[in-house]
Amino acid sequence: QGSIGMVIHSDEFDACILFHLSRKSKCRSNASPFTYFFVCNRKNFRAGNIFTVMKDTYNGRIYYSPVELTMAFIGGTWKMPILLALRKRKLRYGELKNNISHITDKMLYSQLRELEKKGMIERKIYKEKPPRVDYYLTPLSKRSIKVIDALTRFGEHLMDAHGISSKKSE
Repeated sequence: QGSIGMVIHSDEFDACILFHLSRKSKCRSNASPFTYFFVCNRKNFRAGNIFTVMKDTYNGRIYYSPVELTMAFIGGTWKMPILLALRKRKLRYGELKNNISHITDKMLYSQLRELEKKGMIERKIYKEKPPRVDYYLTPLSKRSIKVIDALTRFGEHLMDAHGISSKKSE
């Protein structure tokens, strides 16, 4: 799998513009053929050269950087708050709902399913009346907590720098 690219030159950097091989490409559905830019090593790429860039995919989507793939796993409005709520112990659905303010039932349900599908959380179903389900972190998501903590510290710094007050809920 590859895309055809062409090297262009600017005064600041060399960049590769990637052209998708077909309109049925599994790139972002709203992406134009001129979406992706990469900084190139000038020794290996010269302006006007045409080359093929190999791509790796996850679940049929092309990811061009580790950060982009990471954000697919933990990015968005609700994934990080869910993971942080589960950081200390297993929680039931109602406990999660109470711990995460302003999340709707539909959104919590869909985000839990997505996190489960990506291997970030697991759920244990107890066969009792009424049925009980516990959600908990996997080893993969436990590794993400350090990243989320770093993002939280940076976000707090930005909020302080711009005079934005944060309401901490613990």
